[in-house]
Amino acid sequence: MSDALVREQAIAVNALFSKLARHLNKTETGDPVTELPVAQMRVCIALLDSPRTMGCLSKELGISLSAVTQLADRLEKAELVERYVESDDLRVKRMRLSPHGETIMRARRDRRVERLAGILRRLPAEDRDLIASAFQRLYDASLTIDLQSEEEVLPIVEQVLD
Repeated sequence: MSDALVREQAIAVNALFSKLARHLNKTETGDPVTELPVAQMRVCIALLDSPRTMGCLSKELGISLSAVTQLADRLEKAELVERYVESDDLRVKRMRLSPHGETIMRARRDRRVERLAGILRRLPAEDRDLIASAFQRLYDASLTIDLQSEEEVLPIVEQVLD
């Protein structure tokens, strides 16, 4: 398959993915989530899965530790997150959603899931299976990019360290 064709497909998938994401993320007037800046929203989304260390959030979101700290300050002030230290290592700060933040973010996720379920109900079962499989394969392929980048960078890092 030619690079030009793959690029055209990437452009088409990106456009469709963006449109679908906007449709799934529609919010209602007065929804507190609409007031959150994107960076703060990304932190809350990450914390919905589980608490994270500040360093882990920095790596996961691709932003500096000081930026995570600033975001945490704002989110804590808004009573959406809580910072705490582990009892076994007082140096490690962790962050989790507050009960209020968790309620807001779970409601957001539930709305998205219901919107997507409504869309999927309009499709035949075979199409739903195909879509789920295609998204899984796309996600799996995306993981290999990170691994490939590590494989390309590691020898360079090793040369510098030698």
